Amino acid sequence: QSVEASAIFFAAVCWGGSIRSRDNNKLNKLIRKAGSVLGLHYSTADVEWRMLNKLLNIMESSSHPLHILLVKQNELKTNLTEMTEERNKLKTNLTQLTAKHNRLLCFANSICVTDKTCPDGWTKSCSSCYFLSTESGSWTTGREDCRTRGADLVVIHSAEEQVKLTFFVSVKQTFISTFTNTRTWIGLNDRDNEGTWKWVDGTLLTVT
Repeated sequence: QSVEASAIFFAAVCWGGSIRSRDNNKLNKLIRKAGSVLGLHYSTADVEWRMLNKLLNIMESSSHPLHILLVKQNELKTNLTEMTEERNKLKTNLTQLTAKHNRLLCFANSICVTDKTCPDGWTKSCSSCYFLSTESGSWTTGREDCRTRGADLVVIHSAEEQVKLTFFVSVKQTFISTFTNTRTWIGLNDRDNEGTWKWVDGTLLTVT
């Protein structure tokens, strides 16, 4: 009985040991498999971390040049604004100088006297002769004075002629201000119909 019992116990123990060994094998496989999975996740996480770290380094290394570019861009914008303002000032000055040149040119033409075409004391400009009287009086008196000289009060045909006459009168009055007042009559009136202005040649006043 003891031998039989021992054999049975041994068999039982051996069988029991076989079960634990098989479970251990399964457990080891599970552990290895879990380790493989964890290793794979770790490897993936490590790769992702390395990629993120590399990207961060790239961003950090490129931030300085980017900052410089932004500063340069702002400097260029400032310079462009200053140059635009300077250009506008020069353009304004050029416009003023051109206008002044045109006025001086008109004045130069107005004082070019030619005795062959205009009477003594008259000023020639292009094909017209101008005379600034030292007599004072009403518009009617001024027109009568012009007619006695074989002329009439001036008719202004253009803005250029108006500028020219303005200079002509202002310069002449500088020399004859002692003898005449500052008002100068021109050939424009509304005597026929108040509010309707006409030149002495019968044409209506046009404003542009």
